[in-house]
Amino acid sequence: MSAYIALSEGIVALLDADTGAGGFNHVSSPIVTGYWNMFAPNEAVFPILVFTPISIVDESGFGNDIQVVRVQFSVFVERRSGLAVSKTIGDQLRAVIRRVDPTVTGWTASAGEFTESAQFVDGETIHSIYESEYAMTKD
Repeated sequence: MSAYIALSEGIVALLDADTGAGGFNHVSSPIVTGYWNMFAPNEAVFPILVFTPISIVDESGFGNDIQVVRVQFSVFVERRSGLAVSKTIGDQLRAVIRRVDPTVTGWTASAGEFTESAQFVDGETIHSIYESEYAMTKD
């Protein structure tokens, strides 16, 4: 299994486990309507979260199989909801991603930095971009 496929499954598991009030998977009032790896369905209703790899660098050497994977998290909200909603989702994402390293199959994932890299207002949509880096060591 590739490092990113394993990592994406681990990220989904972290988001699935975020069931508390204001969480990504709260039973009655999740912070987003859904989260997806790479593509959201056309019928997705905002706010949503989409994550995708933006770089995978092979750092193997000295008998270790290591890949550094940088993941972009895109938060989309309706403009009328306001920047505060986007910020709240970003803050919750940071808390979930930084709380614990994702559990992955065949690899050990160590989360590195988490940054907010950009925010755009385009027509009726606010798009906030966050990035996180993971060192993936083959088990």
